[in-house]
Formats: sequence, C-alpha cells, structure tokens
Amino acid sequence: MSYSEEKLLQKLDSLAETQDSIVSTSQWVLFYYRNADQIASRWEKCLMESPPSKILALVYLANDVVQQSRARKKTEFIDAFSTVLPNALSYAYGKVPESTQKRLQKIVRVLNERRVFPQPLKVKGIDVPEAAAKGDGESGSEGDKLKALTTVGSKFQRLYHELLLSANGSFTQTHLSELEQIQGSLKENIAIMQEIEANVSKDIEKIHQRSKIQLQKSAEIVKKQQELQELRKAEEQKRLKEEAERLERLKRQEEEDNLLPTYQDDSDSDSEEEKKESSSIAESDNETPVHSSKSSSTAGNSNESSTIDGDNTDQERPKKKLRFAD
Repeated sequence: MSYSEEKLLQKLDSLAETQDSIVSTSQWVLFYYRNADQIASRWEKCLMESPPSKILALVYLANDVVQQSRARKKTEFIDAFSTVLPNALSYAYGKVPESTQKRLQKIVRVLNERRVFPQPLKVKGIDVPEAAAKGDGESGSEGDKLKALTTVGSKFQRLYHELLLSANGSFTQTHLSELEQIQGSLKENIAIMQEIEANVSKDIEKIHQRSKIQLQKSAEIVKKQQELQELRKAEEQKRLKEEAERLERLKRQEEEDNLLPTYQDDSDSDSEEEKKESSSIAESDNETPVHSSKSSSTAGNSNESSTIDGDNTDQERPKKKLRFAD
C-alpha cells in the first residue's frame, strides 16, 4: 500500500488524546518510514493550523513516533523530526495554557534524558535543566552512570504519585491520557530493559565459558609439563642404572683377569702331554732285562749312552718357569 498524504491528514484530524488513538496512528506512520520527511513536514503544518486543544495530541504522536523509531533503531523519523520539532514546539508552547505547557516541558525533558536525538532539543521558551539536556549518565564514571540509570524507576514512581496527589487520590476521565502515557512509557522501558538484560546475560555467560575453557587449557598445559618432567626423570634414572651396570661389569671383568695365570715364555714351555711322554720313555728304559753280558754290556753301554744322552737332553731342555700375575 503506497503512502497517501490524504490518508495522513485523515489520521491527524481524527487523532485524540488517548493511548489507543496515539499508538494506532503511530504504528500507521512508522510503516511509511521511507516518507519520513514528508510526514514530518505535514505534521508541523497541521500542528500550526490546529486549535490549542488539538496541539497536545499531535505532540504526543510525534513523541511516540520518535521513541518507537529509536527502539527499533530506525533513524528516518528521528532525523526528520529533529528539524521540525524545535520550531513546532516553540510555537505550540506559546499557544497552549499553562497546564499544557508543563506537559510540553516534560516531553522535551524526557526526549533529552533518553537521548532520542543525536543532540539535545533546544526549544525557545522551554527551559530544560542542564543535566537533562546532557542526558542521564552521559558524563562521569561508570558507577555514576549506573547509579543514574537506577533512578529511572524512582522517577516513574514519583511521577505517578504526583499525578495521584493532583487527583486527590482518585483518578477520573481527565487523568486517563496521562495515565496511558505513563503506561506506554513503562512498557517501552520494560521492553528495552528486558532486551538489554538478555544481552547482558548472554555476554556474562560467554565470559564464564571463555574463562572455563582457559582454565581447562591451563590445566592441560600443567599436566603435560608434569608428564614431560616425569618422563625425563625416568629416562635419567634408566641411564644412570645402565651406567652403573656397565661399570659393575667392567669391575668384575678386571677382577677375573687378575686371577688367571700367565706364562713368562709360552714358546719355551712344554705341554702336559710332552711331560707324560718323557716320563713313560724313561720308565721303559729302566725296566728292560739283561740277556747276556754282551747284551748287558751293550745294554749297559746303551743305557750309559742313553743316560748320557738323557742327561744331555735334560741339560739341553729348558726348564719350565711358571709365574703368576701379581
């Protein structure tokens, strides 16, 4: 459905100071955000042409449109109304009675406190406190800003009690518009705070998860370092044990080597078999019988010769010399 200025004029003409009328018209206007400049310009013209009794409803409409735009993060109507509101509100302030002027002052203060526009609204004829013009918690420490935010609920409570006192403890039809405005503002603030609270909760959960993961990683690193130290310790103990065993083997080998006999001259020594053979020959010669004198003589000569030869042989054969290692 395309935008129609004629339809807009019908909506503005039928606008009333009730929450249902203002909210329904605001929703219709917000749908045509692409025509924000045209709508804001036509709204300003309609306000200046309207009687004083109609002005407050038109201001309530503009207030709802810009605050809903801020909540939806749509800047088209905020930019459009930021150029027409100061002049339109200044004109309206001079045309309405004092009771309505107070309400206009309150609207300007709320818009500045919530920082709906990039710059605070400065309306000729309407004095806005400096703190409200700067916005709650704009300067100062984070603690001061949070403290300022916690007073929002108290402000709503104070506003409600002031309205209740002005009504002498009993609201009537004349207070319906203000009550509906308070209700709308409360709902909007509650929705915004719930959204912020959900985002803050998610951020806190993410931080806890990251911290948990970091702690797990740190624990794993410490565990790996301990395992590495244990492995190095075991390898060092194994190396020391092997070295001790090697030294022990060398020591035993050296002791065994010192106990074995060694010959001074192995080339001159006779074997055990040679000694036995020599002894057998000598015994055989001594036991041979004498058959005749000649043979005896011959044998004697032979024995003598053998003895001489044997003596010579014994004299020529080197004697064995054994030595033991010290």
